[in-house]
Amino acid sequence: MAPRRRTVLAAVSTATATAAAGCTDLLGIGADDETDGSTSADGVATAFVDDLANGRFEQASERFAENERDRYGDPGRLERVWLAFETVGGAFEEVVDTKVATTGNQGEMVTVTLAFDRGDHDCGVIVDQQSRVRNCGIADEYERPAYVDPNAFGEKDVSLSVPDCSLSGTVATPADGEGVPGVVLVHDDGPMTADTPRGATRTFADLAEGLATRGVASLRYDKRDTACEVALDEYTLDRVTVDDAAVAIERLRAVDG
Repeated sequence: MAPRRRTVLAAVSTATATAAAGCTDLLGIGADDETDGSTSADGVATAFVDDLANGRFEQASERFAENERDRYGDPGRLERVWLAFETVGGAFEEVVDTKVATTGNQGEMVTVTLAFDRGDHDCGVIVDQQSRVRNCGIADEYERPAYVDPNAFGEKDVSLSVPDCSLSGTVATPADGEGVPGVVLVHDDGPMTADTPRGATRTFADLAEGLATRGVASLRYDKRDTACEVALDEYTLDRVTVDDAAVAIERLRAVDG
């Protein structure tokens, strides 16, 4: 196997001097390092990941565009993102590669490939034209979970008729048996589609297929604020979540099988 291409993040002399001082960063980037001050998209993304890898979540948050900081750049959220990487990958080792792609008016998407002791994972970092981070998250390619047996269930598309809106959904039913138990998957806050894609997962699709593999039917559906416009004065828990969930329960009960 050919050796992986390594991204050099600091000069050897700088890394050696920092190590001698007993405060080497995991990626070898010091506070005054040239990469840390880079305005290129990949330089900004690499410095941002360096902050995450070294537990500098407040500093990582400061790299966000101000209008996105509360939503995506909260230090607590960034800590959870990094914890997710370490939970799956184990101890962080190094940056392997960076790839940059244009994302329209949002700026550039930098895919930073990270090596952990249990394998490589991709971190996607969106950097705007002012060299500020706009969002970040796991960017691994989706793989169906090993606990799902595609031969053990079937799926069909359905439509939920709710007041002032129509919600697309999917029913997953076990291949054998009638009268099986069923669950309706209900979203938390924020607009979400039926499959609830997040990073390298499709949270609700994975859950529904896993349940169906084990003999439990389910219904998942687009959340109202994804499918239809909701006036601000009507944006309540009942309006965007509870009322539609009640309709979904009755719809699942009406499914044959």
